[in-house]
Amino acid sequence: MTPTPVGMRCKDCADIRKSPVFDISLYHYLKATIASVCIGILSGLFRGLLSIIAGPGLFFVPFLAGLGAGYAIGEGTSVVTNRKRGTGLVIICVISSALAITMKMFVDGLPHNIYDLLGMGACIFISITRVR
Repeated sequence: MTPTPVGMRCKDCADIRKSPVFDISLYHYLKATIASVCIGILSGLFRGLLSIIAGPGLFFVPFLAGLGAGYAIGEGTSVVTNRKRGTGLVIICVISSALAITMKMFVDGLPHNIYDLLGMGACIFISITRVR
């Protein structure tokens, strides 16, 4: 007898499998990597240009742009993989968020204030919560 979500069953009838939400194939990982890297590069460039345009007067713009970039990376990865979730997708999103941060620094330079740093953290946090 084997315990299942609906009660005890014999080994032949149990047919225990992984949840389809967490069953991610290599094809899904490949699609997620390509999509999240592309979104990460584009959102990082957009964040850098937005920081240049906003200047020091609108100090909260880098934080809001970080939120948007994290959401775009996480949601894009989630949509491409048919809303699957897992640790591998979290790692892909963190790497893509780091790529977005690197592209932002490539365009705009090093972080200028605390809101730049908060935006970086928000980018990583939001992208993780979309696929965890």
